[in-house]
Amino acid sequence: MKTAKFYKKPENMDDLRDKNAEEIFEMIACVVDQKSVEEIMRDPQQAAGLQGLVELGKAKARPYEIIHTIKFDAERFDELANNLGQNHGLVSAHKEFCEDKGDGIIRCIAFYCKERDDSLLIDPAGYDYARYAARVPRTEVEGLIK
Repeated sequence: MKTAKFYKKPENMDDLRDKNAEEIFEMIACVVDQKSVEEIMRDPQQAAGLQGLVELGKAKARPYEIIHTIKFDAERFDELANNLGQNHGLVSAHKEFCEDKGDGIIRCIAFYCKERDDSLLIDPAGYDYARYAARVPRTEVEGLIK
């Protein structure tokens, strides 16, 4: 079974990659706001938030199954890719087919277009936007279409 790195609540295609140490540090610095790490770690809620930011910076490859494929022209694909955090009608229309069956496999919708090298895999997780998303080579998605 194929795997992909799914990221939680991305805003655009650039968010669908592991962050480097400097980017993670910048994310943490914005939240820490002059507090010492020791001070943050004493508060369980703040410590959990800090750990969450670190986890946002990386993702593990997860097995996936494409439930539906949608082919876009370049303009519509780019609009979706640059607004992953926004509600989208086609994500909403297919979200019920992406339900979690508890087997660790992400059921997703694949969006692609001939003019782009990458495709988007979106798991709405019950929402009307890309709650989780991954990018994979377009040829990987096209190879699954009969």
